[in-house]
Amino acid sequence: MYKLIILLSALISILYTELTGLSTGLIVPGYLVLQLAYPQRILYTILVAAAASLVLKWTSGFLVLYGRRRFVFLMVVTLLLDMVLAKTGLVPGSADLIGILVPGLIARDFDRQGYADGLISLFVVTGLLAALLLALGYPLLRA
Repeated sequence: MYKLIILLSALISILYTELTGLSTGLIVPGYLVLQLAYPQRILYTILVAAAASLVLKWTSGFLVLYGRRRFVFLMVVTLLLDMVLAKTGLVPGSADLIGILVPGLIARDFDRQGYADGLISLFVVTGLLAALLLALGYPLLRA
């Protein structure tokens, strides 16, 4: 089921991007669907990605980051933010980042297309994927 969800995520994401011009990160909706039983993880991952995007905007004034370096910077910042938040105890015990790449991909979309378009795209594609999987008979909220 895991492979099917990630494949369908990529296909729906590509269709959505072709129709709207907005991106969702090919695999991100699939990973979010896999975590629907844990909404705190989804929310935490999105908040850390948004914070990383803000850090990038701030550091862009004195760092030259383009292309792959910009994406790697976002991945590193999301992981560092997660580590700092965990050390300070500001993160509830049940919250945890979804993977290593997912928060960086979300942050990249926030950086490229803004928070509103990034969130709308993410929720639309994740919702479409969840609806398709439910229609195919896959239970999504199994913990």
